Amino acid sequence: MQVKNNELPRTKPRFSIHLFVECSTSAHDFDQRESDGKFGGVIENISSGGACVNTNRPLRISEVLRISFPIGGSISGLITMPRTLVEVKWTRPISEGRFTSGVRFLI
Repeated sequence: MQVKNNELPRTKPRFSIHLFVECSTSAHDFDQRESDGKFGGVIENISSGGACVNTNRPLRISEVLRISFPIGGSISGLITMPRTLVEVKWTRPISEGRFTSGVRFLI
């Protein structure tokens, strides 16, 4: 199996999705709502083990980020913003000022 850049072979099925995500480089402040280093992105696909995230800044391999994304409840109509930690496994430019990265869910 050929591996591009630092990408690992996929072991779990991926599901296409277009979901806005808020990222923070202050992963140690996991329980705080406000932190420095916030930026946005878009999840392009997701699996039980990780996701592919597009951002306007390059992410460093092995960097740990806190991410949150909106999930709507069909019964209550409420939108929640679950938070989790991810580790950047690979990253590459996709266009001028745009980058795509593979992240692995840590919790």
